[in-house]
Amino acid sequence: MRRCARPILPQRFLTESPWEPDRLNDHRLEWLQHDPTTCYRQDSVIPIDNTLIDHDGKLIEDVGYFWDHAEVRHLIAHDYLFITYVNPSGKHYPLALRSFRKREQCDDTHPFQSHTDLTKHLIDWVVAEGIPGDFTFDSYFTNGPIMNHFQRHNRG
Repeated sequence: MRRCARPILPQRFLTESPWEPDRLNDHRLEWLQHDPTTCYRQDSVIPIDNTLIDHDGKLIEDVGYFWDHAEVRHLIAHDYLFITYVNPSGKHYPLALRSFRKREQCDDTHPFQSHTDLTKHLIDWVVAEGIPGDFTFDSYFTNGPIMNHFQRHNRG
């Protein structure tokens, strides 16, 4: 009996290929501007939130132990901050994300950045890209440095 070769899994193909994630994301966002139900509009909403993506195993790059309030337990997870675009049509899609690393995982090549720092980077990115809409977020992001950052950009 002849055995088939093991197929290349999509996630392995993406992570082991020489992709330029920012360039690929730029093309994806540009493509979405051709549809009136996904294109940028002034009356759109731009939510910011963070989420834990839990994993089995401890040898995955950049995972850490995080407290999950929803599951009331610690998880081995990635902690991602997402910024999303919501068109008034109801269609929505991610714009960008940042990965949070715990202080002990950081070094000279990956300096520590708090959730507040990463949120401000995402806000700056949206403003630099000229993406219209009002930001929204939960109370976790309602702190002085983030609110002052919005004020400096004169964004809703």
